[in-house]
Amino acid sequence: MAQNLAIIEVKPADVELKELGEDLKKLKGFVENANYYRGVMLIYGNNNEETLRVEILKTSKDILKNYEDKILVMWHNKPLEELKEIPLIAG
Repeated sequence: MAQNLAIIEVKPADVELKELGEDLKKLKGFVENANYYRGVMLIYGNNNEETLRVEILKTSKDILKNYEDKILVMWHNKPLEELKEIPLIAG
């Protein structure tokens, strides 16, 4: 079976952490079971980058263990700004 390229979830920056965790589990499921190359979580909206990063790390730590290279979390703060990757590994 051919591999699908990507599955994408899009959420606002003020998403509830529980909902974010559920969506990360869905992305992981598509990568694991539906032959997707990569899962992408796109978060949009105004937020403090460090706060957002800490919340995502806290939420994703156990869910995405061993999938950090297969799930990409991106943040788009506002129009005319570049998309930023939120690393899933603390550092």
